[in-house]
Amino acid sequence: MTDVAHPSARSTGGSRAIETAASSRDAELHAATLSLRLLDEGDRALYHALHSSREVMRAIGPPLDADAIDARFGRVLRHNRSQRPGHRAWAVIPRDAAKPVGLTALLRDGVRAEFGIMLLPAAQRRGIAGATIAALLPHAFGDMRLMHVDASRPDGRFVHVIDAMFAPFGFRRVPGLRPGEVGWTLSRDNATWTSTRLQACDPGGGPTDGHDRRPAGEPARPPPRS
Repeated sequence: MTDVAHPSARSTGGSRAIETAASSRDAELHAATLSLRLLDEGDRALYHALHSSREVMRAIGPPLDADAIDARFGRVLRHNRSQRPGHRAWAVIPRDAAKPVGLTALLRDGVRAEFGIMLLPAAQRRGIAGATIAALLPHAFGDMRLMHVDASRPDGRFVHVIDAMFAPFGFRRVPGLRPGEVGWTLSRDNATWTSTRLQACDPGGGPTDGHDRRPAGEPARPPPRS
């Protein structure tokens, strides 16, 4: 699987975000097998690698040229630096990796957000997407105060793979957000995600509530940077 919803395919020109204070907990999210941190300037090469790869982009569209990638990356950084609630994008960093292997995003529209993930080819089919969802959902429904998380991708042969990935969390199939797409949605009121995220959704680890389980006062170990 390459992506669910292309994290930068939707317009990032603005979001109708609810008026709550932006949380500093956006910056880093931790689960048992990976960490997520907000994309920054140091991730430009990763962003180019993902958006110029034919394999990564095969379910999204033609690979982008350098100018288009830089323009999108600039918009992502502006959103990540904003103090208002809105779109956010994170680098995906497995615990056993020296640098990020992909990116994930929540593209916000009021009390809903569209989830997306893009992984480098070598990082696909390793359970990283499921672990990423396990890290994001508590943040989405907690700190971000979302009521629904949605996903959408072009209909095709990989849809059954996405069904299987989303099933443990309680996502249900719905019409896609755009013509020719298949969609999934999860409500904050659906309790499935709260129980399954502690189990096989983040393989190899213990409790995963989107944040570290370090004892109080123990210094954080920053995730590796690219």
